[in-house]
Amino acid sequence: MTIRAIVFATSSPVSGAVALLVAVVVASRGRSLIPVALCAAASVLVTEAFMGLI
Repeated sequence: MTIRAIVFATSSPVSGAVALLVAVVVASRGRSLIPVALCAAASVLVTEAFMGLI
């Protein structure tokens, strides 16, 4: 995926950007694809839930 597609694949570009940042950080720590994907997906869920509360 391109950076643009990653950011705009979620309901909010903010949650997409957070997921991208989380994925980069987790991958830079040497984790494999599955943990990176799970952390990115979890960050989208948490970010969108938090944004729903605001």
